Amino acid sequence: MAKTGRKTKPLALKVLNGRHEGVDSGGRPIAQYDAGFERGAPSMPAWLTGEARNTWRRLCPRLTKLGILKPEDRDAFAAYCIAVQNLKKATQLIEEEGLVTETAAGNPKTNPAVSLQAQAMNTIRQFASEFGLTPASESNVAVVGEAKKKDHDDDNPFA
Repeated sequence: MAKTGRKTKPLALKVLNGRHEGVDSGGRPIAQYDAGFERGAPSMPAWLTGEARNTWRRLCPRLTKLGILKPEDRDAFAAYCIAVQNLKKATQLIEEEGLVTETAAGNPKTNPAVSLQAQAMNTIRQFASEFGLTPASESNVAVVGEAKKKDHDDDNPFA
């Protein structure tokens, strides 16, 4: 049975988005737990090709630097990269063939690539949320990163 409500963020994102060490943006203590996973870059699967491989090379170092990725995330992150590749291919097909194609009888029908494009977009959105790659997550991480560079009083939540 699926969990309802908001998805929990990875611990690293909670810390990055928090007020200060061990406290989230709402002032609640973050439960520090060690699931026994070592953080670090997963190895890129040899079977990734093309745009999926480019996506891996572009994002893996950044997510590893933030402490979000671990070697055990390899398959989930590869699925995200493949979805990006599928989105690109479906979009290219739509550009070449158009949104509407014809059946063998000459009747108009929606290009099947439109469905493939929508599926890829949904997959990307789901995995992006898991890895903190949505625009909201990105902007929160960037703001907190800049705020931590400044000398603020850690006890003042309004600083």
